[in-house]
Amino acid sequence: MRYSSGLGRLRRLLFAASCLVPALGYADPLGYADALAPPQSLSIGEPSHGRLVNGVKLKNPAYFIVRSAEENFGTKETVEGISRAVAQVFEQFPGGHRLVVGDLSKEHGGRIRPHRSHQSGRDIDLGFFHVGESEPRLFIPVTKDNLDLPRTWALLSALAKDDGVQYVFMDRSVQRLLHAYAKDTLEVDEKTLGQLFEYPLRKSRATLVRHRRGHRNHLHIRYFSNESVAAGTLLGSEALAKLGQMLDPLRYAKQSYQIRKGDTLARVAQKSRVDLTDLMRWNGLKRGSILQIAQSIAIYRRVREPVRPRTEATVCHAGPFLAFGCVGPDRS
Repeated sequence: MRYSSGLGRLRRLLFAASCLVPALGYADPLGYADALAPPQSLSIGEPSHGRLVNGVKLKNPAYFIVRSAEENFGTKETVEGISRAVAQVFEQFPGGHRLVVGDLSKEHGGRIRPHRSHQSGRDIDLGFFHVGESEPRLFIPVTKDNLDLPRTWALLSALAKDDGVQYVFMDRSVQRLLHAYAKDTLEVDEKTLGQLFEYPLRKSRATLVRHRRGHRNHLHIRYFSNESVAAGTLLGSEALAKLGQMLDPLRYAKQSYQIRKGDTLARVAQKSRVDLTDLMRWNGLKRGSILQIAQSIAIYRRVREPVRPRTEATVCHAGPFLAFGCVGPDRS
C-alpha cells in the first residue's frame, strides 16, 4: 500500500513532535525520544519550494559516480532508499558499471538552477544502466541499442516495491522500451504494466512512472520521506533559524524592513540581497500576498562569528537532531 494510513501519519507526527520539543528546549512528554531512533533529516516545505536540515550525503563509491559534491544531499529516506534499490540490482546482476548521480539537494536545500525541484532533499537524478565496456561519466541519451534492459528493469522493480517512492520521471520513449521488454520477454501482465507506466497512453495518469521532457538520459526519482517531512512540518521560521545557527559558525541577525510605495516581495528581496523563497518563509507570505505601505517585514542576515573551541569540561546534551545546549564549566 503506497499511502500510509491516518493512524500511521498521526504516529509519525507525534514521534516527530517528541523529537523536536527537546531540541527547542522542552521536555519529551511522549517518551518517544528514548524508545525510537529519530530521523536524522528534516524536509521543510515542498520539493519546489523548501529547505533541508541535517541532509545525509550520498557516498557509496561501489554503486555511484557522483557528479557534484555540493548538490549531493538528501533526506535519510531518500539516500537509504536509492542505495537499497541499486544494491538489489548489483546483487541480482553482479558486475556492470556504476550509476551516474546528478543532483539531489544542496546541504541546506534551496534552489539549484536550472531545476525547479530538488530543494528539500526528496529528489535524485540518476543515470540509466547502459550496455558496453566503458563506464559512463555523464548522462547518456537512451536508445534501443544502448539501454541495459535487464538491469534497468530490475532497478525499476526495486523502486516499485518501495512504498517510500512517490514517482519516477522518465521520457515516454524510454518507457516504451521497458514496457515492450517486460511484456514480451518477462511476460508481465497488462494490469501490472498499466499501474506502472504512463505509456502507451498520451495523457497524464496517476502511475508510478510518468513522462517529463528532458528525462531521456536519466531518471528523476522522488521519495515521500514521510518522517523527515512530518518533522519539518512542525518547524516554524524561528525554529529553522535556531537550527541553522547550530549547523555552522554563522548566526542570524534579525532586521526589519518597512514597505515603501512600489515595493513588491521580489523587489524587497533584490534590494536586501536575500532569496525570495527565504523572505516569504520568514514572514509567512506567498507570491500573491498584498503588501501595505509602512508594513514591517523581517529579514535575517547571516553574520559570521568565530567558533569558540570547547574545553574538555564542556558537556553537550545531544538532542534528537542536533547538539543543543552545551554546558561548560561553572564560571559563577
